[in-house]
Amino acid sequence: MKYREPSDFFKFIIEKAGLDVINDTQRSLAFALDLLDSQKSYFHLLKIAFIFDAYKELIKAYDKDPKTKKLYITKSIKILTDDCFTKDDKAFWAIGWLASVIYPNEWKNIISKTDINIDEIDKKFLKQPKIQVKRIYKEEFTKSNSNINSNSNFNFNFNSNSESVSTITFDDNTKFSTNNLLKKNWTLNEINLKMILCPPGSFVMGSPVNELGRNTSETTHQVIISKPFMIAKYPITQKQYFSITGRNPSYFNGYDNPVESISWFEAKKFCEILNTKYKNILPKGYIFSLPTEAQWEYACRAGSLTALNNGRNLTSDYGLCSNLHKVAWYSLNSNNSTHPVGLKNPNNWGIYDMLGNVWEWCDDWYREYYNNTEKDPIGTIKSTRRVNRGGSWVDYPMNCRSARRRGYGPTKRDIILGFRVALVSIDNSSQSDVW
Repeated sequence: MKYREPSDFFKFIIEKAGLDVINDTQRSLAFALDLLDSQKSYFHLLKIAFIFDAYKELIKAYDKDPKTKKLYITKSIKILTDDCFTKDDKAFWAIGWLASVIYPNEWKNIISKTDINIDEIDKKFLKQPKIQVKRIYKEEFTKSNSNINSNSNFNFNFNSNSESVSTITFDDNTKFSTNNLLKKNWTLNEINLKMILCPPGSFVMGSPVNELGRNTSETTHQVIISKPFMIAKYPITQKQYFSITGRNPSYFNGYDNPVESISWFEAKKFCEILNTKYKNILPKGYIFSLPTEAQWEYACRAGSLTALNNGRNLTSDYGLCSNLHKVAWYSLNSNNSTHPVGLKNPNNWGIYDMLGNVWEWCDDWYREYYNNTEKDPIGTIKSTRRVNRGGSWVDYPMNCRSARRRGYGPTKRDIILGFRVALVSIDNSSQSDVW
Protein backbone atom coordinates (compact mmCIF):
# COMPACT_ATOMS: atom_id res chain seq x y z
CA MET A 1 0.00 0.00 0.00
CA LYS A 2 1.44 3.40 -1.00
CA TYR A 3 0.66 6.52 1.03
CA ARG A 4 1.39 9.83 -0.68
CA GLU A 5 0.32 11.93 2.27
CA PRO A 6 1.69 10.95 5.68
CA SER A 7 -1.46 11.90 7.53
CA ASP A 8 -3.34 9.28 5.49
CA PHE A 9 -0.91 6.66 6.71
CA PHE A 10 -1.60 7.45 10.34
CA LYS A 11 -5.34 7.61 9.74
CA PHE A 12 -5.01 4.08 8.39
CA ILE A 13 -3.30 2.92 11.59
CA ILE A 14 -5.97 4.58 13.73
CA GLU A 15 -8.68 2.95 11.66
CA LYS A 16 -7.09 -0.48 11.97
CA ALA A 17 -6.84 -0.02 15.74
CA GLY A 18 -10.54 0.85 15.90
CA LEU A 19 -9.88 4.20 17.60
CA ASP A 20 -10.70 7.76 16.63
CA VAL A 21 -8.95 9.82 19.31
CA ILE A 22 -5.51 11.30 18.74
CA ASN A 23 -3.88 12.91 21.77
CA ASP A 24 -0.63 14.87 21.85
CA THR A 25 1.54 11.82 22.44
CA GLN A 26 -0.10 9.91 19.62
CA ARG A 27 0.32 12.89 17.32
CA SER A 28 4.04 13.03 18.12
CA LEU A 29 4.35 9.33 17.38
CA ALA A 30 2.36 9.81 14.20
CA PHE A 31 4.78 12.53 13.17
CA ALA A 32 7.72 10.21 13.74
CA LEU A 33 6.00 7.63 11.54
CA ASP A 34 5.49 10.25 8.85
CA LEU A 35 9.16 11.19 8.84
CA LEU A 36 10.18 7.61 8.34
CA ASP A 37 7.43 6.97 5.81
CA SER A 38 8.91 9.71 3.65
CA GLN A 39 12.41 8.23 3.56
CA LYS A 40 14.02 5.41 1.59
CA SER A 41 13.82 1.68 2.28
CA TYR A 42 16.64 1.61 4.81
CA PHE A 43 14.33 3.37 7.25
CA HIS A 44 11.85 0.50 7.33
CA LEU A 45 13.30 -1.03 10.47
CA LEU A 46 12.93 2.22 12.33
CA LYS A 47 9.46 2.60 10.96
CA ILE A 48 8.58 -0.78 12.42
CA ALA A 49 9.75 0.42 15.81
CA PHE A 50 7.69 3.56 15.66
CA ILE A 51 4.58 1.75 14.49
CA PHE A 52 4.85 -0.54 17.48
CA ASP A 53 5.36 2.47 19.74
CA ALA A 54 2.25 4.06 18.28
CA TYR A 55 0.24 0.93 18.95
CA LYS A 56 1.67 0.76 22.41
CA GLU A 57 0.06 4.12 23.09
CA LEU A 58 -3.17 3.31 21.32
CA ILE A 59 -3.84 0.16 23.31
CA LYS A 60 -3.23 1.64 26.75
CA ALA A 61 -6.97 2.03 27.14
CA TYR A 62 -7.27 -1.73 26.97
CA ASP A 63 -4.76 -2.67 29.66
CA LYS A 64 -7.54 -4.25 31.70
CA ASP A 65 -8.70 -6.29 28.75
CA PRO A 66 -5.83 -8.61 27.71
CA LYS A 67 -7.89 -10.25 24.98
CA THR A 68 -8.58 -6.96 23.18
CA LYS A 69 -5.03 -5.78 23.77
CA LYS A 70 -3.65 -8.91 22.13
CA LEU A 71 -6.01 -8.43 19.21
CA TYR A 72 -4.68 -4.95 18.45
CA ILE A 73 -1.06 -6.06 18.67
CA THR A 74 -1.83 -8.90 16.30
CA LYS A 75 -3.40 -6.36 13.93
CA SER A 76 -0.32 -4.16 14.10
CA ILE A 77 1.99 -7.01 13.10
CA LYS A 78 -0.43 -7.99 10.35
CA ILE A 79 -0.34 -4.45 8.96
CA LEU A 80 3.44 -4.44 9.07
CA THR A 81 3.84 -7.68 7.19
CA ASP A 82 0.99 -7.25 4.73
CA ASP A 83 1.20 -3.58 3.83
CA CYS A 84 4.51 -2.04 4.79
CA PHE A 85 7.55 -4.26 4.62
CA THR A 86 9.51 -6.76 2.65
CA LYS A 87 10.38 -9.90 4.57
CA ASP A 88 14.15 -9.49 4.68
CA ASP A 89 16.31 -11.05 7.37
CA LYS A 90 16.54 -7.98 9.59
CA ALA A 91 12.80 -7.39 9.45
CA PHE A 92 12.14 -10.90 10.75
CA TRP A 93 14.19 -10.65 13.90
CA ALA A 94 13.33 -6.98 14.41
CA ILE A 95 9.63 -7.85 14.49
CA GLY A 96 10.40 -10.63 16.92
CA TRP A 97 12.35 -8.32 19.20
CA LEU A 98 9.68 -5.62 19.16
CA ALA A 99 6.88 -8.08 19.80
CA SER A 100 8.79 -9.50 22.76
CA VAL A 101 9.26 -6.01 24.23
CA ILE A 102 5.58 -5.12 23.99
CA TYR A 103 4.09 -8.46 24.91
CA PRO A 104 6.91 -10.52 26.43
CA ASN A 105 4.90 -13.57 27.47
CA GLU A 106 2.87 -14.01 24.32
CA TRP A 107 4.91 -12.75 21.41
CA LYS A 108 5.41 -16.11 19.72
CA ASN A 109 1.73 -16.90 20.07
CA ILE A 110 0.81 -13.53 18.53
CA ILE A 111 3.17 -13.86 15.58
CA SER A 112 1.95 -17.39 14.93
CA LYS A 113 -1.42 -15.86 13.98
CA THR A 114 0.19 -13.97 11.12
CA ASP A 115 1.79 -15.34 7.97
CA ILE A 116 5.31 -14.88 9.38
CA ASN A 117 7.28 -18.09 9.74
CA ILE A 118 7.95 -18.40 13.48
CA ASP A 119 10.91 -20.70 12.83
CA GLU A 120 12.56 -18.03 10.72
CA ILE A 121 12.24 -15.54 13.56
CA ASP A 122 13.66 -18.07 16.00
CA LYS A 123 16.69 -18.64 13.80
CA LYS A 124 17.44 -15.00 13.11
CA PHE A 125 16.10 -13.10 16.08
CA LEU A 126 17.49 -15.37 18.78
CA LYS A 127 20.99 -14.99 17.37
CA GLN A 128 20.79 -11.22 17.81
CA PRO A 129 20.93 -9.75 21.32
CA LYS A 130 18.37 -6.97 21.77
CA ILE A 131 21.06 -4.37 22.36
CA GLN A 132 22.62 -5.36 19.04
CA VAL A 133 19.35 -4.78 17.23
CA LYS A 134 19.03 -1.36 18.83
CA ARG A 135 22.58 -0.48 17.87
CA ILE A 136 21.95 -1.42 14.23
CA TYR A 137 18.83 0.77 14.19
CA LYS A 138 20.80 3.74 15.46
CA GLU A 139 23.74 3.24 13.11
CA GLU A 140 21.58 2.85 10.02
CA PHE A 141 19.54 5.88 10.97
CA THR A 142 22.47 8.22 11.59
CA LYS A 143 24.72 7.12 8.73
CA SER A 144 21.88 7.31 6.20
CA ASN A 145 21.08 10.94 6.92
CA SER A 146 23.59 12.95 8.89
CA ASN A 147 21.30 15.99 8.78
CA ILE A 148 18.61 14.40 10.94
CA ASN A 149 18.40 16.08 14.33
CA SER A 150 17.38 13.57 16.93
CA ASN A 151 18.63 12.22 20.24
CA SER A 152 19.74 8.69 20.92
CA ASN A 153 16.17 7.62 21.69
CA PHE A 154 14.75 8.97 18.42
CA ASN A 155 12.48 11.36 20.34
CA PHE A 156 10.41 13.43 17.92
CA ASN A 157 7.97 14.69 20.56
CA PHE A 158 6.49 18.10 19.82
CA ASN A 159 4.21 18.17 22.85
CA SER A 160 3.64 21.80 23.79
CA ASN A 161 2.99 20.84 27.41
CA SER A 162 6.53 19.65 27.97
CA GLU A 163 8.01 21.35 31.00
CA SER A 164 11.57 20.49 30.05
CA VAL A 165 11.75 22.91 27.14
CA SER A 166 11.26 26.66 27.43
CA THR A 167 9.11 28.33 24.79
CA ILE A 168 11.68 30.82 23.50
CA THR A 169 15.48 30.66 23.50
CA PHE A 170 17.53 33.71 22.54
CA ASP A 171 20.65 33.06 20.49
CA ASP A 172 22.80 34.80 23.09
CA ASN A 173 21.19 32.69 25.88
CA THR A 174 19.83 35.72 27.73
CA LYS A 175 16.77 35.34 29.93
CA PHE A 176 13.42 35.52 28.15
CA SER A 177 11.76 38.92 27.87
CA THR A 178 8.97 39.89 25.51
CA ASN A 179 10.73 43.21 24.91
CA ASN A 180 13.73 41.37 23.46
CA LEU A 181 11.70 39.56 20.80
CA LEU A 182 12.27 42.55 18.51
CA LYS A 183 15.88 43.16 19.51
CA LYS A 184 17.73 39.89 18.91
CA ASN A 185 17.54 36.53 17.16
CA TRP A 186 15.61 33.74 18.85
CA THR A 187 14.13 30.27 18.44
CA LEU A 188 10.58 29.08 19.08
CA ASN A 189 11.62 25.77 20.59
CA GLU A 190 8.51 23.69 20.10
CA ILE A 191 8.89 23.62 16.33
CA ASN A 192 12.50 24.81 16.12
CA LEU A 193 11.40 27.99 14.35
CA LYS A 194 14.45 30.25 14.19
CA MET A 195 13.72 33.96 13.76
CA ILE A 196 16.17 36.62 12.50
CA LEU A 197 15.99 40.31 13.41
CA CYS A 198 15.51 42.76 10.54
CA PRO A 199 16.12 46.27 11.92
CA PRO A 200 14.44 49.43 10.59
CA GLY A 201 16.14 50.97 7.57
CA SER A 202 15.74 51.88 3.92
CA PHE A 203 16.75 50.30 0.62
CA VAL A 204 16.28 50.49 -3.12
CA MET A 205 13.59 48.01 -4.12
CA GLY A 206 13.50 46.63 -7.66
CA SER A 207 16.32 46.21 -10.20
CA PRO A 208 18.37 48.52 -12.44
CA VAL A 209 17.56 48.47 -16.13
CA ASN A 210 20.87 46.80 -17.02
CA GLU A 211 20.46 43.83 -14.64
CA LEU A 212 20.69 40.51 -16.47
CA GLY A 213 17.33 38.73 -16.46
CA ARG A 214 15.42 41.84 -15.39
CA ASN A 215 11.64 42.07 -15.77
CA THR A 216 9.88 45.35 -16.54
CA SER A 217 7.78 45.03 -13.35
CA GLU A 218 10.87 45.70 -11.20
CA THR A 219 10.91 49.52 -11.29
CA THR A 220 13.47 50.81 -8.80
CA HIS A 221 12.17 52.96 -5.94
CA GLN A 222 13.20 53.88 -2.42
CA VAL A 223 11.45 52.04 0.43
CA ILE A 224 11.56 52.87 4.12
CA ILE A 225 11.06 50.08 6.69
CA SER A 226 10.14 52.06 9.80
CA LYS A 227 9.65 49.25 12.31
CA PRO A 228 11.75 46.22 13.25
CA PHE A 229 10.42 42.82 12.27
CA MET A 230 11.56 39.21 12.55
CA ILE A 231 11.70 36.76 9.67
CA ALA A 232 12.19 33.00 9.68
CA LYS A 233 15.76 31.87 9.10
CA TYR A 234 14.48 29.16 6.75
CA PRO A 235 11.32 28.49 4.74
CA ILE A 236 8.75 26.55 6.79
CA THR A 237 9.67 22.87 6.58
CA GLN A 238 7.41 19.86 6.22
CA LYS A 239 8.22 18.89 9.81
CA GLN A 240 7.18 22.30 11.14
CA TYR A 241 4.03 22.46 9.04
CA PHE A 242 2.93 18.99 10.11
CA SER A 243 3.59 19.62 13.79
CA ILE A 244 1.28 22.66 13.73
CA THR A 245 -1.44 21.55 11.31
CA GLY A 246 -1.32 17.75 11.47
CA ARG A 247 -0.95 17.41 7.70
CA ASN A 248 1.73 17.52 5.02
CA PRO A 249 0.50 18.25 1.49
CA SER A 250 3.99 18.25 -0.04
CA TYR A 251 4.73 16.38 -3.24
CA PHE A 252 8.40 15.89 -2.41
CA ASN A 253 9.43 13.82 0.58
CA GLY A 254 11.75 15.12 3.26
CA TYR A 255 10.84 16.51 6.64
CA ASP A 256 13.64 19.14 6.43
CA ASN A 257 12.57 20.11 2.91
CA PRO A 258 10.39 23.18 2.57
CA VAL A 259 6.69 22.42 2.68
CA GLU A 260 5.12 23.06 -0.74
CA SER A 261 1.80 22.71 -2.51
CA ILE A 262 0.55 25.34 -0.06
CA SER A 263 -1.99 28.04 -0.92
CA TRP A 264 -1.76 31.59 0.42
CA PHE A 265 -4.78 30.89 2.62
CA GLU A 266 -3.10 27.82 4.11
CA ALA A 267 0.08 29.78 4.80
CA LYS A 268 -1.95 32.47 6.57
CA LYS A 269 -3.84 29.82 8.54
CA PHE A 270 -0.51 28.46 9.78
CA CYS A 271 0.33 31.96 11.03
CA GLU A 272 -3.08 32.27 12.65
CA ILE A 273 -2.52 29.06 14.62
CA LEU A 274 0.84 30.37 15.85
CA ASN A 275 -0.80 33.62 16.95
CA THR A 276 -3.46 31.78 18.92
CA LYS A 277 -0.96 29.41 20.49
CA TYR A 278 1.61 32.02 21.51
CA LYS A 279 -0.51 35.15 21.99
CA ASN A 280 0.62 35.52 25.61
CA ILE A 281 4.29 35.98 24.72
CA LEU A 282 4.13 38.09 21.54
CA PRO A 283 5.08 41.78 21.71
CA LYS A 284 2.12 44.15 21.83
CA GLY A 285 0.94 45.07 18.33
CA TYR A 286 2.89 42.25 16.65
CA ILE A 287 1.68 39.01 15.10
CA PHE A 288 2.99 36.10 13.07
CA SER A 289 2.15 36.66 9.42
CA LEU A 290 3.65 36.43 5.97
CA PRO A 291 6.18 39.18 5.23
CA THR A 292 5.06 41.98 2.99
CA GLU A 293 6.77 42.08 -0.38
CA ALA A 294 8.89 45.03 0.77
CA GLN A 295 9.87 43.23 3.99
CA TRP A 296 10.72 40.11 2.01
CA GLU A 297 13.05 41.90 -0.39
CA TYR A 298 14.59 43.95 2.44
CA ALA A 299 15.37 40.74 4.36
CA CYS A 300 16.53 38.96 1.21
CA ARG A 301 18.96 41.68 0.17
CA ALA A 302 20.35 42.23 3.68
CA GLY A 303 22.11 45.34 2.40
CA SER A 304 23.15 43.92 -0.98
CA LEU A 305 22.55 45.90 -4.19
CA THR A 306 23.23 43.12 -6.67
CA ALA A 307 20.98 40.68 -8.50
CA LEU A 308 21.78 37.98 -5.95
CA ASN A 309 21.80 38.36 -2.18
CA ASN A 310 25.44 37.31 -1.86
CA GLY A 311 26.80 40.50 -3.42
CA ARG A 312 27.13 38.94 -6.87
CA ASN A 313 25.31 39.15 -10.20
CA LEU A 314 24.11 36.51 -12.64
CA THR A 315 26.67 35.03 -15.00
CA SER A 316 23.84 33.55 -17.08
CA ASP A 317 20.11 34.15 -17.20
CA TYR A 318 19.16 30.69 -18.55
CA GLY A 319 22.27 28.52 -18.14
CA LEU A 320 24.49 27.31 -15.32
CA CYS A 321 25.25 30.21 -12.98
CA SER A 322 28.17 29.67 -10.59
CA ASN A 323 27.26 32.68 -8.44
CA LEU A 324 23.69 31.47 -7.95
CA HIS A 325 24.83 27.90 -7.30
CA LYS A 326 26.31 29.01 -3.97
CA VAL A 327 23.05 30.32 -2.52
CA ALA A 328 20.16 28.58 -4.27
CA TRP A 329 18.62 25.37 -5.58
CA TYR A 330 17.46 26.10 -9.13
CA SER A 331 16.83 24.26 -12.40
CA LEU A 332 20.49 23.53 -13.15
CA ASN A 333 21.46 22.03 -9.77
CA SER A 334 18.23 20.85 -8.09
CA ASN A 335 17.88 17.46 -9.79
CA ASN A 336 14.18 18.33 -10.24
CA SER A 337 13.37 18.41 -6.52
CA THR A 338 13.31 20.58 -3.44
CA HIS A 339 16.15 20.11 -0.96
CA PRO A 340 16.54 20.35 2.83
CA VAL A 341 16.69 23.96 3.95
CA GLY A 342 19.95 25.54 5.06
CA LEU A 343 22.36 23.66 2.78
CA LYS A 344 23.33 26.68 0.67
CA ASN A 345 25.10 29.81 1.88
CA PRO A 346 23.07 32.40 3.85
CA ASN A 347 22.92 36.11 3.15
CA ASN A 348 24.66 38.74 5.32
CA TRP A 349 21.94 38.54 7.99
CA GLY A 350 22.14 34.76 8.26
CA ILE A 351 18.93 34.02 6.33
CA TYR A 352 18.87 30.93 4.11
CA ASP A 353 17.05 29.85 0.94
CA MET A 354 15.58 33.24 0.08
CA LEU A 355 16.44 32.41 -3.52
CA GLY A 356 15.48 29.09 -5.13
CA ASN A 357 14.07 25.91 -3.57
CA VAL A 358 10.46 27.22 -3.40
CA TRP A 359 8.71 30.43 -4.32
CA GLU A 360 7.50 32.10 -1.12
CA TRP A 361 4.11 33.67 -0.54
CA CYS A 362 4.07 37.31 0.59
CA ASP A 363 1.21 39.03 2.36
CA ASP A 364 0.45 41.61 -0.34
CA TRP A 365 -1.88 41.65 -3.28
CA TYR A 366 0.25 42.00 -6.43
CA ARG A 367 0.46 45.49 -7.93
CA GLU A 368 2.72 47.52 -10.18
CA TYR A 369 5.45 49.52 -8.43
CA TYR A 370 5.37 53.27 -8.03
CA ASN A 371 8.59 55.14 -8.78
CA ASN A 372 8.40 57.36 -5.69
CA THR A 373 9.57 56.77 -2.12
CA GLU A 374 7.26 54.54 -0.06
CA LYS A 375 7.09 53.91 3.67
CA ASP A 376 6.11 50.41 4.85
CA PRO A 377 4.18 49.58 1.63
CA ILE A 378 1.56 46.85 1.91
CA GLY A 379 0.54 46.46 -1.72
CA THR A 380 -2.82 47.35 -3.21
CA ILE A 381 -6.19 47.07 -1.47
CA LYS A 382 -7.52 44.38 -3.78
CA SER A 383 -6.32 42.35 -6.72
CA THR A 384 -6.63 38.82 -8.04
CA ARG A 385 -3.11 37.64 -7.18
CA ARG A 386 -0.91 37.45 -4.10
CA VAL A 387 2.83 38.08 -4.44
CA ASN A 388 5.38 35.26 -4.71
CA ARG A 389 9.12 35.81 -4.35
CA GLY A 390 12.46 34.07 -4.66
CA GLY A 391 12.19 31.54 -7.48
CA SER A 392 12.28 27.76 -7.08
CA TRP A 393 13.98 24.47 -7.85
CA VAL A 394 12.48 24.44 -11.34
CA ASP A 395 13.40 28.01 -12.35
CA TYR A 396 16.19 29.41 -14.49
CA PRO A 397 18.63 31.88 -12.87
CA MET A 398 16.71 34.92 -14.14
CA ASN A 399 13.79 33.97 -11.86
CA CYS A 400 15.98 33.50 -8.78
CA ARG A 401 17.04 37.10 -8.28
CA SER A 402 16.37 39.32 -5.24
CA ALA A 403 14.09 41.61 -7.28
CA ARG A 404 12.15 38.96 -9.21
CA ARG A 405 8.42 38.97 -8.50
CA ARG A 406 5.28 37.23 -9.67
CA GLY A 407 1.77 36.59 -8.41
CA TYR A 408 -0.74 33.74 -8.16
CA GLY A 409 -4.32 33.59 -7.00
CA PRO A 410 -4.45 32.92 -3.24
CA THR A 411 -6.04 29.49 -3.69
CA LYS A 412 -3.23 28.31 -5.96
CA ARG A 413 -1.35 25.19 -4.83
CA ASP A 414 1.76 24.08 -6.66
CA ILE A 415 4.87 22.02 -6.00
CA ILE A 416 6.94 25.18 -6.38
CA LEU A 417 5.00 27.23 -3.77
CA GLY A 418 6.01 27.45 -0.10
CA PHE A 419 6.36 30.18 2.51
CA ARG A 420 8.24 31.53 5.50
CA VAL A 421 6.75 33.38 8.44
CA ALA A 422 7.54 36.78 9.88
CA LEU A 423 6.73 38.54 13.14
CA VAL A 424 5.40 41.91 11.99
CA SER A 425 3.50 44.92 13.18
CA ILE A 426 -0.22 44.31 12.81
CA ASP A 427 -0.31 47.46 10.66
CA ASN A 428 1.78 45.60 8.05
CA SER A 429 -0.47 42.55 7.81
CA SER A 430 -3.59 41.84 5.76
CA GLN A 431 -5.09 40.19 8.84
CA SER A 432 -8.51 41.64 8.14
CA ASP A 433 -9.04 39.96 4.77
CA VAL A 434 -7.69 36.45 5.37
CA TRP A 435 -11.09 34.73 5.21
